[in-house]
Amino acid sequence: MFRWLDVFVVLLSVFGTSIVCAQTLRDTLSEVQIHESRREQTSSSDWRIGHFSVGQKHVEIDSLTKSLFQFQSLSALLSQQTSVSIKSYGFNGLATLNMRGSSAAQTLVLWNGIPINNAALGLSDISNIPVGLMGNIQLQYGGSSALLGSGNVGGAILLSSDTPRFVHENKYTLSVGVGSFSQGHGAAKFSINRKQFCWTGQVMGQLAKNDFLYHDVDDKLLRMSHAKLRGVATQQCLSVKLNQVQKIQLDVWYQQYYREIPAATFEAFSDKIRQDYAWRVLVTWNRNKPKSNVYIKSALLNDKMFYRDDTINLQSNNLSHQSFTEAGLKKRFGTRHEWMIFSPIQILWMNSMNEIFQQQRFAWVVSYAYHNQSNRLQASTTIRQENVDRYSTWLPGGGMSYLLAKGLTFKLNVQRSFRAPTLNELYFQPGGNTLLKPEIGWSEDVGISFKSHNTNRFRYGNDFSFFNRVINDWIIWLGGSIWTPHNIASVHSRGIEWDQSLTYTLERLMLYVSLHLAYTKATTLNSYLPNDQSLGKQIPYTPLFVGVANMGATWKRWYLNLNESYTGARYINMDETDRLLPFAITNFQLSYAAPLGKKRFSVFAQINNLFNQSYQIMNGRPMPGTNGLLGLRFEQ
Repeated sequence: MFRWLDVFVVLLSVFGTSIVCAQTLRDTLSEVQIHESRREQTSSSDWRIGHFSVGQKHVEIDSLTKSLFQFQSLSALLSQQTSVSIKSYGFNGLATLNMRGSSAAQTLVLWNGIPINNAALGLSDISNIPVGLMGNIQLQYGGSSALLGSGNVGGAILLSSDTPRFVHENKYTLSVGVGSFSQGHGAAKFSINRKQFCWTGQVMGQLAKNDFLYHDVDDKLLRMSHAKLRGVATQQCLSVKLNQVQKIQLDVWYQQYYREIPAATFEAFSDKIRQDYAWRVLVTWNRNKPKSNVYIKSALLNDKMFYRDDTINLQSNNLSHQSFTEAGLKKRFGTRHEWMIFSPIQILWMNSMNEIFQQQRFAWVVSYAYHNQSNRLQASTTIRQENVDRYSTWLPGGGMSYLLAKGLTFKLNVQRSFRAPTLNELYFQPGGNTLLKPEIGWSEDVGISFKSHNTNRFRYGNDFSFFNRVINDWIIWLGGSIWTPHNIASVHSRGIEWDQSLTYTLERLMLYVSLHLAYTKATTLNSYLPNDQSLGKQIPYTPLFVGVANMGATWKRWYLNLNESYTGARYINMDETDRLLPFAITNFQLSYAAPLGKKRFSVFAQINNLFNQSYQIMNGRPMPGTNGLLGLRFEQ
């Protein structure tokens, strides 16, 4: 059987490489901020999420919020606008996502439906993802390994390109920005749209010294040094309509970043640098008919990370690749039933110490969705057979939502979660462990939501969710001079999330307030180590409490928002003997947009850390005090 699978994997991989050379409950983070100048937001076109993830919590970032953060990274946006926890190694360092007490490698990042987590490391540095490149940004809370595959344990970030518009029009946008610490930003975007093809392209660049003031361990005020940043990124999308039902699309994403890594507060000096390069090429063909949809997508991804530390004469080249091919069919039967069958094939490989190491992943997936005639009941279920090299397992999942009363909905979702060991965990030299087992367990979500639209002036939304997850064979790196990963524990994550929003509209004035709260308890349940002091203790760098509040107003062409984000105390070791203090950061956003005939001119400003709080997200990595950003945008 495995010989047959190997041949099948290779054939589809060659095919992919040659091409390259649900109704769900959705909420909008800034739903309370919608006003007349806001453009309609297009939901993700990923059918798996749109039709077969019933009962899971989804959040979509609206177009206005994305425009305000267009010069910043995804980590900056999510830290201010969502209740997820960001692990950031300073203003100019690596940033990863912690969703519901998960590790960095347990959150999947998808771009147009394909995973883009680093093939060797298994994680994605979201400080390297520019908000301005993305047409749509969504978050899925909770694991859905049955639908999305290995690594989707805590949740997923869903990124997509702009939706093609097959109409006769041309558009372009020019943006510039300046900010504190010698920040400079520039971006250009164009789209050429015709009835048979669409071509959208954009490029953006940034540079910064990041020489902010901070307090060291002796409370002495110092200026950050060796922290320069340079980066450039581009995305191109060419979509061709072959006929009324068929379309083929080519997406290309390239970016490179140069970062100087400053000294931590416990270091006297640093001359470390890091350079990141990424190539992502995706070809998608689909045929959309009223009752059936067929698609094939194939991608090739290359990631290179170069690290140098001249102080200890260390150089590291992390070069990893992956090919991804998926074919699927979605079929609707009558008005109540939908089926989807798809098969993803992923080959990952890396170069380490002049050797090539490889991992093959292959799966068969069948999904079914149902809703009754009144749409009061919606349900979906998925079964996946996942094969990673010679390991095979079944991953079931399913959910439902039921309309209890007008505006009041009950949700339920159960999933088996799964993460295969990464190439680094298996083969890193020295220290890799080829005997590692996958992380696997069960997760459950229960929630209730209420949305009121009783009057034209008042709108109220309330979403309450409870989640529970147990993951066995959790992988942790241990050691002294040589670190090695081990399956050492079972981790129990549980908690609640509470989201509220209220808007009041009076003619051209709209007032709003929103609140997003999360309580996460993630503790070691069992351990294979004798006398393990982590039993019953919180996982390091997982805050118990995270909260985000927004309040503001829109009036005519003006938009004003005051943001408050709170992060609770985080333990920095396994036995809870040391911790970082909680912190609350106040941020302010303002924008003004004015039409100039058929053109549009807008100015936007941000002030971050308004009250100059001194804080750290990761131990020894100070964050900047009060800082600002001013931007101008011209659209045709």
